[in-house]
Amino acid sequence: MSLFPRPIPRSTLLFSAIWLLCATLLIWAGLLPDYYLIHARGITTPQAYPLEPVLTEIGIVGLSILLMAWALQPQRRVAKLLFAALLIGAAGIFTAMMSMHMPAHFAYFGLELLALALIAFLLGVSWLILGFIRPLASKKIEHTGEGF
Repeated sequence: MSLFPRPIPRSTLLFSAIWLLCATLLIWAGLLPDYYLIHARGITTPQAYPLEPVLTEIGIVGLSILLMAWALQPQRRVAKLLFAALLIGAAGIFTAMMSMHMPAHFAYFGLELLALALIAFLLGVSWLILGFIRPLASKKIEHTGEGF
């Protein structure tokens, strides 16, 4: 008897691995010193670990990945992927605009959002291209009996 009645889909494992990688990067970036406080403001005492901002950023990255997983459902996949790319990209650009004098974990958070938006955009465009190529290939096979 198995713990799970059906196997876990590969996409779930892939999105979980991406989230785990992003969370690990943000946790590591939280350990880096805040160079703005050290050099510009002269605060050299050890800083506390930014637990709340890092956990908030990990949650937002998780929501972005869930948005991408929702967009990969079969109905209207291209429109949902491009919509997800737009939302995640807007959040990434907004984060990048706010990142002046911010700690390193905030910059990594913005870069992660922009990377996720790029992935969603590329997936949407690739599904769009496949949607155009697939009917053309089937028409050529019907007329000539041969593929490309």
